[in-house]
Amino acid sequence: MRNLKELYLHSNSLEYLPSELSDLSSLEILNVACNRLTSLPASIGKLANLRSIDFTQNKISRLPHGMWEAPNLGKVVGASNELLTLSSSIIHCQSLHTLILDRNLLMELPLQLTQLPNLTYLSVCGNRLTTLPSDFSALTKLKVVYADGNPCLYSIPASLAGIESLGVQGCNVSFSHHATMGEDGEEEEEENRGGCCVLKIRAPREPVPPLMELAAKMLHENLRGMSPQLPWSFHSVFPYIPTSLLPWLVPRGRCVSPSCTRPVFFSHHYSYLVPGLTFQRLTILSEAGYSDRLPSDLSVCLDFCSQHCAHTVLSLLKT
Repeated sequence: MRNLKELYLHSNSLEYLPSELSDLSSLEILNVACNRLTSLPASIGKLANLRSIDFTQNKISRLPHGMWEAPNLGKVVGASNELLTLSSSIIHCQSLHTLILDRNLLMELPLQLTQLPNLTYLSVCGNRLTTLPSDFSALTKLKVVYADGNPCLYSIPASLAGIESLGVQGCNVSFSHHATMGEDGEEEEEENRGGCCVLKIRAPREPVPPLMELAAKMLHENLRGMSPQLPWSFHSVFPYIPTSLLPWLVPRGRCVSPSCTRPVFFSHHYSYLVPGLTFQRLTILSEAGYSDRLPSDLSVCLDFCSQHCAHTVLSLLKT
């Protein structure tokens, strides 16, 4: 069995996989879809030749950290499970090019996902996502992102502007409201007045940020000066902060206004889709790091921490 390269165990009634699976040192393809599995053995990470694993339609709620250590694992398909989280250990899976986790219970994706240089295809449809990682700019090979059917998702990161296919059907992303920034900085219904035509994506229901957002901003602002690498070196400086709190102190994005750039931690921000940014308009955003990585001929989503910042920048872009 050590020479076995492909193992298909789908459509059975398997309830577990033995850790001895790692003895199949030549295994390249593992398919255990449509079973009754509640977990996968961490020893999968020892399969040096494993290229693809499919565990679709099981009852798996967590993936073992060790699984991501398989050095040649390029394709992971785990749709229709009960996954609640995706471990930051995914950063070890540098060969990963295809990740399909549709129809799970994911509420967020780890920031480490944006550090996988070979990632080409990402599908997380039908989950409970509220945000996507804010910066995909390092993923130069990324072509497809499908996030359809996440009803609480309403913000599209600007760094996804250049990909070939982006799916957000069934989300709360709305491109139906057209607005133009008037001379006084107030929104007007779209009219052809030579202004900067923008598409407004849903703004927060309440103008005042929720308590969780305010608390995260306060901790970040007060403590970042003491620990510039917040939060990765944060715990060694402030050991009394619970480890479980640290991931919440990682900004999900930043206000694009060059005069602000305040971090945004949860989902309380204002987003606008601006079509056809010219080079001159992009230079306005250069301090926020956008001009050197966004194509000038594509629409781009801009996130702001407040309506004031949105009015300030969009008023400049109308010229």
